[in-house]
Amino acid sequence: MTLYGGMAVDAIGRAWFIVMILAACASCALAGSEFVHAKTVFQTNVHHDPRVAIAVDAVIVHRHADDPTRLVGSWRQAGFPVGRMFFADSDAGNIYWTGKWDGQEHPGDVERGRNGQVVLCAGVRPYMLPTEGWIRFLEENTVKSLDAGAAAILPEEPLAHVFSGYEDAFKPLWLERYGIPWRGQHENAEARWLTAQLKNELYIKLEKRLLDQTRHYAREHNREVGFVLPIHAMYSNVAAQLVAPLGTSVGIDGIDGYIGQIWTGPVNWALAHYDAPDKSFFASAYVLYDYFTQLTVETDRKLWLLVDPVEDNPNHTWAEF
Repeated sequence: MTLYGGMAVDAIGRAWFIVMILAACASCALAGSEFVHAKTVFQTNVHHDPRVAIAVDAVIVHRHADDPTRLVGSWRQAGFPVGRMFFADSDAGNIYWTGKWDGQEHPGDVERGRNGQVVLCAGVRPYMLPTEGWIRFLEENTVKSLDAGAAAILPEEPLAHVFSGYEDAFKPLWLERYGIPWRGQHENAEARWLTAQLKNELYIKLEKRLLDQTRHYAREHNREVGFVLPIHAMYSNVAAQLVAPLGTSVGIDGIDGYIGQIWTGPVNWALAHYDAPDKSFFASAYVLYDYFTQLTVETDRKLWLLVDPVEDNPNHTWAEF
């Protein structure tokens, strides 16, 4: 296993990148795109700029609400295989749920808590329920990314909140799945478990649909395209009351690998929810990294480990670590 050299940059108009290092795989001779064979990768939301173009094997572009053609093309022209990452769990740019995509607003597809409040990420974008409309929106994003020349598709953070389930679109899905009237997760332990189970299944469906779209496009255009899932570890998901198809994704044929998303935020979430006399930030981070190695052991799936020491929350500074 290779541990863990990297850096993050916050410059050039809030440009940023995150270094990822290929950590482990049972076989590094996977069929797939140039991206899948990359060992070092960084992630950015800006066009090619030599000031951030460090010597890596591939680049991930992660930017929303813009046509990806110029963004992907600028890095391809500089010689990098490019993967396209987009949020699978939240509506970046508030395009889908506000009706900018298809002319119809979709407030019922937004995750909501017990009092009807919208569940927001970073206070700016809503988390989404994997409805048919939301999946079709992401399928279109997939095709646009591939049309732009992306060598891999990376639907990030397919996850849901266990304390949600009060959105209008969830209730008929519950009835269809279980054959009983909907119950809020607050009512009892069984209702909470059933809510989590269904949301997990819906994200498995979403992953399969995006994978099928990617593979269909690759066949139609005689291209090799990778499909990689960027996900959090189970421990930080539990701490944040999230459910996600982690172990269950192992049963989906055709996924090329995972990005283990470990940074100071998820590590701190986990730290806040247990106590021990010898607990430490870096020991906890190691446990989260280890989760991903166990997820991929004895498989042909590749694993990139995120190396991102910068805290998203400005209240946590370098001195803390």
